[in-house]
Amino acid sequence: MHLPCQTGGKGIFKKEAAGRKISGAKTVEKEITERPVPEEPAAERPVSKKLLAEKKTAGKKTAESKAATGNDGKAATGNDGKAATGNDSKAAAGNGDKAAIGNGDKAATGKTCGKKKQLYWAAGLIGCVGVGALLIIFLLIRGQGAMGAPIKKQQPAIAAGGVTAYYLSSSGHVWAWGGGEHGQLGNGSVRKVQAVPVQVAKLSHITEIAAGESTGYALDSSGHVWAWGDGLDGELGNGSLTKRQATPVRVSQLAHIVTVAAGEATGYALDESGHVWAWGDGENGELGNGTTGAPIGKDESGGEVYGAAVPVQVANLPHIVAIAASGVNGYALDASGGVWAWGDGRNCELGNGSTGNPIGIDSHKNVNYGATTPVRVSNLTQVRRIFTGGLGTACALTSSGQLWAWGNADGSLFNGSRTDPSAVPVRVLSPTDVREVVGGTFTSYALDTKGRVWASGDGTSGELGNGEAGLNAVTSNPVRVLNLTQIAAIAGGNSTGYALDSSNHVWAWGDGKDGELGNGTTGTCIGKGYYGIIFGADLPVQVLHLP
Repeated sequence: MHLPCQTGGKGIFKKEAAGRKISGAKTVEKEITERPVPEEPAAERPVSKKLLAEKKTAGKKTAESKAATGNDGKAATGNDGKAATGNDSKAAAGNGDKAAIGNGDKAATGKTCGKKKQLYWAAGLIGCVGVGALLIIFLLIRGQGAMGAPIKKQQPAIAAGGVTAYYLSSSGHVWAWGGGEHGQLGNGSVRKVQAVPVQVAKLSHITEIAAGESTGYALDSSGHVWAWGDGLDGELGNGSLTKRQATPVRVSQLAHIVTVAAGEATGYALDESGHVWAWGDGENGELGNGTTGAPIGKDESGGEVYGAAVPVQVANLPHIVAIAASGVNGYALDASGGVWAWGDGRNCELGNGSTGNPIGIDSHKNVNYGATTPVRVSNLTQVRRIFTGGLGTACALTSSGQLWAWGNADGSLFNGSRTDPSAVPVRVLSPTDVREVVGGTFTSYALDTKGRVWASGDGTSGELGNGEAGLNAVTSNPVRVLNLTQIAAIAGGNSTGYALDSSNHVWAWGDGKDGELGNGTTGTCIGKGYYGIIFGADLPVQVLHLP
């Protein structure tokens, strides 16, 4: 998101998620004690010498068979089949093959099963394997593991910042499209215009994504954070300063992270202990550690860069459960439902009734006003979610469903004002039943509980998504983004809006000159703006070639 009046025109969007674990089950083995089946006594009758001789001969042959095959065939199949088939195989092979051929059949088959017993055992084993394979295939088709546990897939998500957008697939991989001259596509290239999605390299098992102005961030299932793109202000968090990092690198000194957020040139992470960490630009107090950063290098013009090249802990916060960021501000939600803000205050972003205190001189020799440590946002209680809208705008959603907004106006507060910023939160009356808010530079987007998307603010480049564009396409009251239904998530770039529907299709509208629309084009001519002809889409178009 372009921020012309702050730190040189960088922007942001942040995204929240959660990791998942897959649980299995144990198999309990039980021993089965072999018990002989009693035979019915034969009726007594006179026995001739000839019959006695035949019985004696038969007994001798039976003894010889036992010696060859083992006691009741056990040598051929293992101890009751255990050696070949594992414990509990007696039910399949039977005690002396009783289960296979029925109890009391000894007289018919004899105790010398030999080759027949091996055939029975092989057939039973093949049958068990076949049934087991079919069962596994059936469970996998139904979305269950081999032990019957559900296979949990990553919930798809979207994020956008500057002129680049990102998609997190259900497989835990990340895709990017749009501008890439700082390496923010993450695929090894520095291509300026990428009009269709490409896969970000070296990433797997990703659970959440976020985007700064020209830097991408990803959180993996192990609690590690990855960054790529512009790192000239320390945004990569690995101790290096580079203008172009074309593949992801791991952010240093972070572990057990549960969520990430991104400002214009500052990254944020929340760990499982409720602590917040920040790295990157600190000129406007974005680090929240009581400073405007330390000198960490030189920018392209040779000026000093102030910030943190590795994460530092944000100070003076209680136990935090959620974070958000926009432009040059960080926000945190504590466990009791209170909201905290730090960073720039010139557009009333702090929400505490002031524009902050003088905190230093920026690179343009202007006095910065803000807060280098978190301050409590006024008049908010029982907040359950926090968001950031357009330039310098923040929002909070309470447990009762009320939406409150504060900060810069420019039509992005949803309150009908385009001129007066609000230094304290004001109630947003329309749209109603909001569940998520995101922002572009001068445009805010809201997603309601019915899956509809609303836009407020600047629509010069088609950002409103209602078929209008040009210098007159501006509104301070929310309008419906057209042709979208069953939307599950939204995101905002500099001048482009994005929506993810319940079928995992991604839609884009607004500026397209850097490939932001992701449909293989840079858009069509939709009007005339401040700098000439505008190319983009004033109605949503589908992003192509996503998994």
